[in-house]
Amino acid sequence: MSGKTCITFWIMLYFLVFAATTCNRGKPDLVVDNIALTPANPHTKDEIRFTAVIKNNGTKPAPASVAAMMVAGDMYPQKFNIPPMHPGSTFTIRGTDSKKFHLAQKYRVTIYADFSKSVTERNENNNEKYKNFTVTKACPDLIINSITITPANPTTSDVIKLEISIVNIGNISASTTKVTIKIGAETNPKIFPIPALNPGAAHTILRSERLNTARNYRVSVYADYGNNSVECCENNNEMHKNFRVTNYLPVPNPARGLTEVDIFNPPLYFGQEVRDVIVLAGWVPYN
Repeated sequence: MSGKTCITFWIMLYFLVFAATTCNRGKPDLVVDNIALTPANPHTKDEIRFTAVIKNNGTKPAPASVAAMMVAGDMYPQKFNIPPMHPGSTFTIRGTDSKKFHLAQKYRVTIYADFSKSVTERNENNNEKYKNFTVTKACPDLIINSITITPANPTTSDVIKLEISIVNIGNISASTTKVTIKIGAETNPKIFPIPALNPGAAHTILRSERLNTARNYRVSVYADYGNNSVECCENNNEMHKNFRVTNYLPVPNPARGLTEVDIFNPPLYFGQEVRDVIVLAGWVPYN
């Protein structure tokens, strides 16, 4: 190839590339900009609605076109008429029917811009976009959120207050049910009614007791007593908390001195003698 021929070749190639680039730049380009579903975290009793945003990413107006939506299980796509779109403009499509999925599993929704391929675009390979989503099982889930003991270090003279918090961490309402509270070796735990609880709602139970024996105890709380609710998890209905009750040792009143009652009826810890208690308590007879 002569030098003149070579120069001519490169000039022609340059103009061909320039013309092709210019041609591509001066075209519309329809894309799927966003896909959303409502509710965002659906369960098996929800009706799900899908929306998508079609956008013209090109530099030229796009003529009227057709978009489509395919949701898992659809035999045929839903089609949507898209009006002419200027560069940078968007158009939102909304599924005509809500969908209910009875199986808790993963699904996919796919959106197609220019579904009928009627628009000559800058890029013909970016018309499709999909979104994966998960449908969870619709169920309540009652848990014991907390057990609070007041006072924190009770004695045999204290009225001990138990405050129990029950929470529904499920995604649908829980029907009325019962909770039991057992302290120590009780053979008949006390039963408390629980009202219906919406998702995230809580209910507080109060129980008061005086325990006359100084020793270690365990309080056990069981939600959904009798298994009235079919829950997301049936293994998280109980909670336990250990605590200790000590003997009550009254503080003497120095103003009255040591009486006969103090000497012959002192409150004794296990293994202590009268003189130990007198010394420990600081009881000193006054004249």
